[in-house]
Amino acid sequence: MVKNKVALVYVCLLRLDYPSSWPGAWTDLMALLERGPGVVDMFLRVLMTFDQEVVSDEVPRTPEEQRLSHSIKHAMREADVARLAECWYGVLGAYRQSAPPLVAECLRAVAAFAVWIEILAVANDRFLGCIVGIVAEAGPAAG
Repeated sequence: MVKNKVALVYVCLLRLDYPSSWPGAWTDLMALLERGPGVVDMFLRVLMTFDQEVVSDEVPRTPEEQRLSHSIKHAMREADVARLAECWYGVLGAYRQSAPPLVAECLRAVAAFAVWIEILAVANDRFLGCIVGIVAEAGPAAG
């Protein structure tokens, strides 16, 4: 699928250039989210591709790839994770009625990142209240 390939290209550029020569890689992407659900979909694809291609511990990596992953995660914790969490919260709130698939994909991204980010970025009253609301709206039929 073309969208997945675009996400992969973005992640490859991010892996090569973040944070050294492209410190705004995440900020640039987050700045586009207000353009609507199509951009939100691409943002979520980038997040999931990034998890798989760069940071997931479930994927075997060479020692060099592990060092790079650690370096990128450290830079993100310092500069971008709090803003990413704000974006996730915004997506959950903005699309919970109009685009449930985006909400589901956002929750998958949160779960993937929660393994290595500062947990308080997503385990707080505001964020958990939003998630509880989504679960309550889904009801038992959501399975």
